[in-house]
Amino acid sequence: MPPGLPFHQRAPPRRLFPRLLGAGALLALTVFAWTSWLLPALHARAGVRAAHELAGLLLPAKAAPSPRLLVLQHTHRPQGGLETASRLTHAAYAAALGYAYEMDTREYVPRRAPKAERMMNKAHSLLHYLEAELSKPRGAEWILWSDADTVIADPAVPAHALVPPHRGAMYCAAQDHNGMNAGVMLLRVHVTTVRAVRTVIRLFESRARGAHTDQSAWGLMLRSDPGLAAGFYEMPKHWLNAYWLEDMADGPVLQIHHVNWLKELPFAPAIRHAVGVAREARARGGGGNGLHLMPQWRVAQDAAKEWWAKTPGGIASMRFLDEELGVLDANGTVVEKK
Repeated sequence: MPPGLPFHQRAPPRRLFPRLLGAGALLALTVFAWTSWLLPALHARAGVRAAHELAGLLLPAKAAPSPRLLVLQHTHRPQGGLETASRLTHAAYAAALGYAYEMDTREYVPRRAPKAERMMNKAHSLLHYLEAELSKPRGAEWILWSDADTVIADPAVPAHALVPPHRGAMYCAAQDHNGMNAGVMLLRVHVTTVRAVRTVIRLFESRARGAHTDQSAWGLMLRSDPGLAAGFYEMPKHWLNAYWLEDMADGPVLQIHHVNWLKELPFAPAIRHAVGVAREARARGGGGNGLHLMPQWRVAQDAAKEWWAKTPGGIASMRFLDEELGVLDANGTVVEKK
């Protein structure tokens, strides 16, 4: 190009394009590394740090409440940030309320098995501990099963106060837009519950229609056996299976469940909320953890009393996820196609 042309009309040097291309690629790689690895790692580190802080604040209870309760979790993989925070917060919460706690890491299903089969580790873990507690002179009366992607958000919500008072109640779960969620449940330590869990395992292993995962096997068990279904009681989703801190506007929220894509979101905010509750409770406690002096303790008791007074047993109001068909009602009718 003639040198006399104005600068803005001159062609850029040939070397500029490769440089721009290289700079763009470097920027894209940096953004990818930040969003896919660095930022999640920072979020996980913050969450685990908050979980350690919560564990340091919650003083152990001096006695076990009634009914006696076991908080049970299972993980079949190396613990990452979320699983570590889940274990730390649940172990600290259990000790503060006088509950027993177990993080089961047994591999009931081989690690190389397909994902759906590995998910059955949860049912096998439940069966193992149900039978173990039944064999003890004073074992747990109820088990709070909580997936390892849950974190405690409000330790002043007493799980034992949420247990239904009905003698026929054997297991409680909530439902979301996909129907029953088996990731968080309350289960009575009873031979009927043992039979129910054994049936769930049998249905899955026999590849019964609709039993493609542990959750769908639970749904099939309840829909196929009226006797076992009679022991089921639905509980409000926000009690034990909330997805957002904002769910506290609906009533007591013990924990936040980071299901599916929610695992990609920071879990530190929920634990920081729990830390704030623990600090305030300690200030009221006069040497103890003070959780029973917090207003949400009584709120949870009142909410449970009101809910169980009007909620019958059975699955008439429940919906269930079928991996092939979609969401089914209690009669097996498709109410939402996949």
